[in-house]
Amino acid sequence: MLNERKVVQMAAFFLDRSPQRTMPRVKLMGLLYLSEREAVRVFGRPMAGGRLVSMLRDQILSQTINLMNGNVEFRPGCWDAWISNKDGPSLRLSLQPDVLDELSPAEINLLNTVWKQFGGMGQWEMRDWISVNCAELDGQHGSPISMNFEDLARAVGYDENTAREVATQIQEEQEIDKIFAAL
Repeated sequence: MLNERKVVQMAAFFLDRSPQRTMPRVKLMGLLYLSEREAVRVFGRPMAGGRLVSMLRDQILSQTINLMNGNVEFRPGCWDAWISNKDGPSLRLSLQPDVLDELSPAEINLLNTVWKQFGGMGQWEMRDWISVNCAELDGQHGSPISMNFEDLARAVGYDENTAREVATQIQEEQEIDKIFAAL
């Protein structure tokens, strides 16, 4: 399950570093995807969670794109309180992110690393970089295809057995999250 509070704070982190605190949706999605990918490599789990989908030349976090496009009912004080979706292809940070309380210091360091490496790229340059350099996407073109965390774990350097264990752990955590969300 997607942690909406965490993904909005991740997005706010990147938007706060962008000129005029705005960014094209494609670039922000790329930064969020690369952050989740790096979190799996470093921590063995994604930061915000959610479903990974590969489309022709685009990698998306499907629940996050619904937030970006305003296609879901927002939780109070989350996405719509922090980020404006009304700037056409760009998103704008509405609040000063004084407190990123959903993010640990290690996660903020990871976001800083992603920003330093990719923040200077344009949206299309980043999209192309991801499609060429992210091995979990090999051969995934055309209609949307769900990606699995086992493929992602292998792509970021885990061996077969460890990748399977990482994917199983992520799936178990998502199942627990679903149970608590239903309460």
